[in-house]
Amino acid sequence: MQLAPQVTPGERLLIRWLSGVQENNYVPAISAMNDLLAMYPRDHRTAFLAGRWLVHQRRYAQGIFVLEHAVSLFSDYPAAINELAYAYAFSGNFEKASGLMERYVQLQPNQPNPYDSYGEILRARGAI
Repeated sequence: MQLAPQVTPGERLLIRWLSGVQENNYVPAISAMNDLLAMYPRDHRTAFLAGRWLVHQRRYAQGIFVLEHAVSLFSDYPAAINELAYAYAFSGNFEKASGLMERYVQLQPNQPNPYDSYGEILRARGAI
């Protein structure tokens, strides 16, 4: 936090968000995350980070909302599509999750992670 005064307002919000989470100080952390999303409404990477964090907090509906926004900004964003598929699977919507996983595999057919992720979702669904 010593260098915080030397960075941009957006970077300060990111620092506040991440350090708040690290220190289990969630109210100011979430406030900073929301302010950061408002400051950069067209930044798919910020939306991805926030959506991913929300999913990892088991806040699936909010995570899906933010990740859908990230994908709307960059329709071929593999990391966001992967995380969004997991969010739908965790929410019990395996149909949407499977469709997103198929898209993820199409985007990165020569990479192992799409197949691994798809397998995990199929296993969670009880398909394998």
